[in-house]
Amino acid sequence: MDPKMYAVVVLPLDQEDGDGFVAYVPDLPGCMSDGETAEEACINVYAAIAEWIEEAQETGQIVPSPGSAARRHRKLHRRMLDYIEKQAELLDAKEQLLNAKDSLLEAIEYKSNLLESRAKRIEAELAASNGSRDEAAWFMSKVSLKANRHLPH
Repeated sequence: MDPKMYAVVVLPLDQEDGDGFVAYVPDLPGCMSDGETAEEACINVYAAIAEWIEEAQETGQIVPSPGSAARRHRKLHRRMLDYIEKQAELLDAKEQLLNAKDSLLEAIEYKSNLLESRAKRIEAELAASNGSRDEAAWFMSKVSLKANRHLPH
């Protein structure tokens, strides 16, 4: 395999690292070299690529094809985007559930208020029709029991 088919990354070295440049090959783990200039680092890394491939073949290891690191990165990036999209969908669903819960609670409160106002009206009608206080209390307890069956506990 032609060593020049592999992508090479060249970076300057700090003074504490000896100045110069380092060149590494993302597709071939651990494959790197250095030089006083960027050009020298590239020439040296091409020799390192040939040695890396030869060593891998002698030991029966798989030699990654040129561009394999970029393909792995794209695949990982795509999976991360899919994960983020699924998380966004879950957050949207959670928000919809919370909105539905709020709507249900409002409907229950409205129904409860409606039942309470009806009960007061019936109680007033019973009192006006000269029904005894015990009859009104009995009737109201029945209305209350029926109303409570519709409320969440």
